[in-house]
Amino acid sequence: MFRSVSLIAVLLGSLGGLTACGASFEMPTVMSERRAELATSTHNQSYAESQITDGFLQQMAQYYARYGAGVVGATVTYDPSVSDSPRDANRLAARISNTLKANGVAEVMTETLPIPNSGREMHALLKFGTITAKGPRDCGQMPAYTGTGGATTNNETYKYGCTVETLMAQQVMRPADLAGRAPTAASDGARQTAVINDRGYYDNKAFAPLAGQTASE
Repeated sequence: MFRSVSLIAVLLGSLGGLTACGASFEMPTVMSERRAELATSTHNQSYAESQITDGFLQQMAQYYARYGAGVVGATVTYDPSVSDSPRDANRLAARISNTLKANGVAEVMTETLPIPNSGREMHALLKFGTITAKGPRDCGQMPAYTGTGGATTNNETYKYGCTVETLMAQQVMRPADLAGRAPTAASDGARQTAVINDRGYYDNKAFAPLAGQTASE
């Protein structure tokens, strides 16, 4: 019994000495504190008239719904030496605008541009901003994620969570949502409080009980 008490006293004294010396028992975290990142770019590509079918424009609208940002610009180019080309260019521009808007694109700006000696086939340049998501920068992937190599390697630099963030970035339907939304400047705090606390609106009175409803156990 005496030996046990002495041993406990020695251990407590050792711990006290370590504390006095400023020693720390905390270990560096192995979890990554980085999150998926957003990257902005521009979709800026020209398409021949023969490519611009209704199905193509529907797919472009779907792509914009996921990655697009801002106004869609459509510039239709034509050869002024070709008969009726200005009229046909205006028709193509209108079809592009109407089809994109019918499939959810809010703002489309169109223009026509004559380009001499550009050939009989018209082209449309579609331009809009894009927002995509990617994994944390310089975070790496878990060992053996893309193959068997390194499955048993002691990778001390890898932080857990990097691969999860990378996979999440690939699966987010609309990457811009990761940025969140700014608070509404014209928010009516008094009204919101009344709705939540008193179940009323502007008169701070609760709604009257519903009539004509019965319940039985």
